[in-house]
Amino acid sequence: MPTTEVQLPVDGWAWGKSDGALVLKEVSDHPYPNAPSPSFEANAALLRRFAKLARTEAGFLHFANRYGNLGINALEAHPDGGFLIPHETFDQWCDRSSFAAMVIDLWDRAGSKNQRALEGFFVARTEKDVETIYWKNPAQPRGTERSFYPALDFKQVEARRLFEAKNLPDLAREAVISEVETAMNGGGHPRLEFTPQGQLVCRIDGLWCQMWHQFALEVNGQRGWIDCAHCGDAFYMSHDSYPDRQRDRKTRKYCSEKCKNDHNNAKKARDREKVR
Repeated sequence: MPTTEVQLPVDGWAWGKSDGALVLKEVSDHPYPNAPSPSFEANAALLRRFAKLARTEAGFLHFANRYGNLGINALEAHPDGGFLIPHETFDQWCDRSSFAAMVIDLWDRAGSKNQRALEGFFVARTEKDVETIYWKNPAQPRGTERSFYPALDFKQVEARRLFEAKNLPDLAREAVISEVETAMNGGGHPRLEFTPQGQLVCRIDGLWCQMWHQFALEVNGQRGWIDCAHCGDAFYMSHDSYPDRQRDRKTRKYCSEKCKNDHNNAKKARDREKVR
């Protein structure tokens, strides 16, 4: 999987006002260290975690200070040379989190193979004598509908076939795949480079794009996920090593060794209370 490194501010992020909008700003005047830091924990299912965030200033700020900003805004030329990334607004974070939640919900419903769970997500419309399949979140107003995307003819032909056959699980999977492809290719500036150890790696400059690359492995069937039995954070079950030396075969219920120990210590404390 491609890796991402971000420049986490030394003193963290904070929300501040800029041109009437609430934006993510670096706390200090000289915010960045010399070297970027890895943004990903080994098996953290970050898109799922991002989608479940409380859409509040505090909820987003905690995520940003742990993993970095999303990197969703295009680079702008700096007057003194070089480039800068414009600050991201609170509304942008809300929109991205809501959209990630909608796609993940559709994906989970598709995996359940429950036709009823998918009713109301799809609609066929005839526009300029061409029938087009749309998918949407049934709980949202009509104005938030998204086209079956990208709207290429061969994908629409397959979408119409699945819709007419009432094969909603496969139709949902096709919709999710289209959205994942768009999100992965919508920025992030992927590049190939060698590490100091001589290994060839793919890096992506942008947390938003990288989270979708990670989710793509789940959609491709390469990674299964569960919620941590202690903290509730989603993590992937694979053979990757955790930063704290643990592997999932040893910690299937927990996202990290710390959560495993905290859970066991809490259980011991409860058991001691019962004895008293």
